[in-house]
Amino acid sequence: MKIYLVGGAVRDDLLNLDVKEKDWVVIGSSPKDMEAKGYKPIGKDFPVFLHPKTKEEYALARTERKTGIGHKGFTFYSDDNVSLEDDLKRRDLTINAIAKNPNTNELIDPYGGLLDIKEKKLRMVSNAFSEDPLRVFRVARFQAKLSHLGFIIEDKTLAKMESIANSGELQTLSKERIWLETNKALEEKNPQDFFNVLNATGALKEICNKVSDPYENAENALLTASEAGYNSNVIWAVFCVYSKESEEINKSFKAPKKFVESSRILNKIIFTLKENKIDAKAIFNVLSDCDAFRRPERVIELIPIITILSRKYGYPLINWKELITNIIKVTPDEEYLKRSGKIISTHLKDKRLATLKEKLKID
Repeated sequence: MKIYLVGGAVRDDLLNLDVKEKDWVVIGSSPKDMEAKGYKPIGKDFPVFLHPKTKEEYALARTERKTGIGHKGFTFYSDDNVSLEDDLKRRDLTINAIAKNPNTNELIDPYGGLLDIKEKKLRMVSNAFSEDPLRVFRVARFQAKLSHLGFIIEDKTLAKMESIANSGELQTLSKERIWLETNKALEEKNPQDFFNVLNATGALKEICNKVSDPYENAENALLTASEAGYNSNVIWAVFCVYSKESEEINKSFKAPKKFVESSRILNKIIFTLKENKIDAKAIFNVLSDCDAFRRPERVIELIPIITILSRKYGYPLINWKELITNIIKVTPDEEYLKRSGKIISTHLKDKRLATLKEKLKID
């Protein structure tokens, strides 16, 4: 039995990036042997095990054959005759198909990954790349991760990704799997590059046809937000901000509730500013629609990006935090407290609107 470190851990170490997790491949073993050594089986489709102490994943070397459509349409074959080179060949990019012997530090690189690292190239290992449509999203994510180092997608690989996008196979992917890759990309160094690649290959349109038209407007805003280092929740909101179909985009990617809420709020506020609706009533209404008086923290989180986009695109500059802070301090007058809920609500609304008119300032 031989054990090798593979995939992202080898790649990131070679690039002097932080190694977040380690994956191992086992040559010349069997499930029975692994369990006898204390490894815990966790794989459903192929033999993957957790190390009894480190809890890192150890997978038996395997090959695969396309037998159906989509990301899961594969039959896997694994036994002690499968070589390391056979296992590495099934991987997506050459930079992810490098193995390392942990005892000797020898690098095994049968598909030219080391040269591609040197030349800053994202290149598919083989034409089998096209058998898994999820790889379009994975490669787009690697572009988001590595573009700051100068990496670009090799032309043939980019063309293959475009071919996959045009084949209709992206429709076979689960929304959960698409979101998993998207969420990872949102946390990378240059998340805007993830969407740029998807847009360039036609994949963005395939996932949600409501995205492509307004994406040109969002592209520069995404770059601005990425450069400012905002978290994934804010980056996602910026991606959706210039579409009047943001609800459809959230649905197509199956974004979690917090991401949906942030995109709705940013969308409402930016569209109000774009239309130059800076009178007190319009501002009050948009804050009410965003539930800013009851849950102010959701809007406050977005104020920095609202300010940046306002400065960049010439929208009215408003001191949102001051407005919200002062408005939520407003309480009904004592004489109204014994009246009906409807009367109290109307009174509170009028009083809050008066406070907003007093505090509203356009810088």
